[in-house]
Amino acid sequence: MWIKNFLKYKESLNESLSIWYDSLLSSIKAQEVRIEDTLHLKTPNTDLEFLDKNEDFVKSLASLGLKRSPMELTSNYETFMSTPCRFMFISNSKASDLETPLFLLLQVFNKILNKWEATKCYKINDDIKNFYDQLSSKRIEIIEGNDKFVYETGNGNEWTLKSNNPTDIYKKDMTKEELDKISKEREIKINDKNFIKDNLNLNSNNKSYPTIDHKKSTYYGFKNNIPAEDIASIDNLCITKRGINSSKNKLTEEEFNNKFNI
Repeated sequence: MWIKNFLKYKESLNESLSIWYDSLLSSIKAQEVRIEDTLHLKTPNTDLEFLDKNEDFVKSLASLGLKRSPMELTSNYETFMSTPCRFMFISNSKASDLETPLFLLLQVFNKILNKWEATKCYKINDDIKNFYDQLSSKRIEIIEGNDKFVYETGNGNEWTLKSNNPTDIYKKDMTKEELDKISKEREIKINDKNFIKDNLNLNSNNKSYPTIDHKKSTYYGFKNNIPAEDIASIDNLCITKRGINSSKNKLTEEEFNNKFNI
């Protein structure tokens, strides 16, 4: 697992304008399948760099009426992606380059262990254009204190302010280097503007899958003699990602935010 504790998770979450690979999967309604069963791999090595150069892999796919695309790097498309990924598409052997592929092979770099994780295979259930749109177009929200600044980009290098009036810090037009510098020097929170409902397409065990959480935990309620109906009230509930829910554990919402300076 990438993130063994919340400090690592928070570091990744707030890293400069990060796009999570989960967003890419959601964009094509990806469904994980076993790579061994789906592609009948004859090698235990699923490293994409290895498969990209392996002729036996190409022949094996051809025997199934399939073909692969060249391996690509997400860094060739996005700007501030905190988690490097590399990917490859599997298509029908007779399909044109304009058709949506059948499968996505995705490999993510584990920064904690400093190595590439095992490649995963996903069945593609939506237009592949959505995948590339997610890589090449970005909208982010920067929160500093009570102020919010929404920036949009079309090419990943120039960002334009779409909300609020410009300030000496948050100018109308910013380069990616300027935004990156701000994110490192100032105490801000960055949202990538991806709606959490889109994560319902993920496996329910995925750390980004939506879950219901108690703002004040049941443990806190029991310890402080708070009526059960108050703890179970909808006013005490929120929807968050599974990874955040697990990290919060028995802390209250206020304790969680204070502990990790959110």
